[in-house]
Amino acid sequence: MIKAKYGIDELGWWSKKSSYSHGFGCWKYILAGLERFKSLVHFETKDGSRVLFWHDVWCGDRSLKTLFPNRFRMARLKYATVQEVVSWNGDISYWNLTFVRSLNDWEADSICNLLAVLAAKEVLSQGKDEIVFLCLSGHHRQDSYGWHA
Repeated sequence: MIKAKYGIDELGWWSKKSSYSHGFGCWKYILAGLERFKSLVHFETKDGSRVLFWHDVWCGDRSLKTLFPNRFRMARLKYATVQEVVSWNGDISYWNLTFVRSLNDWEADSICNLLAVLAAKEVLSQGKDEIVFLCLSGHHRQDSYGWHA
């Protein structure tokens, strides 16, 4: 019903906001907490087709745009999915990061750090991405529950 009434985003995870300018319906109230909800989940990347490379939390506990803000500002494709940034040569994946300008020598360390973070994360050539809820007790992760759409 929500999908039919409000639609969903292009990746299929979140409902769109109400386009009505008046009133304060139930769904507007629920969506007001969406950013808080997003802070309590992360993505398990399979093929990366539904996970935003820079914006979503999929590689560590923060988004890559938060970890590497200077590289994000230089990124040519700020809303690329993981699938759009990873390339395959047989079973071997490599990262195809593009920027709006060539890197300066002093920026090489941050690119190496970004590539080190990416090297620690496995991306598969197939499979459905999943969103994982973190169940927190204090500040420690106890368990997680996931689903895929």
